[in-house]
Amino acid sequence: MKNIKFLGFDADDTLWMNETYYRDTEHEFVTLLKDFASEKEIMKRLYE
Repeated sequence: MKNIKFLGFDADDTLWMNETYYRDTEHEFVTLLKDFASEKEIMKRLYE
């Protein structure tokens, strides 16, 4: 895991029926990283 430099997600809005799953995954992602950064910082970095 130390060599991972980039993590990408295909979140095209044309996949609108999957939006609920995408938002749930964002929430889980923040939960996994909350010991390392604030929710605001995690979301900021997610959308870079």
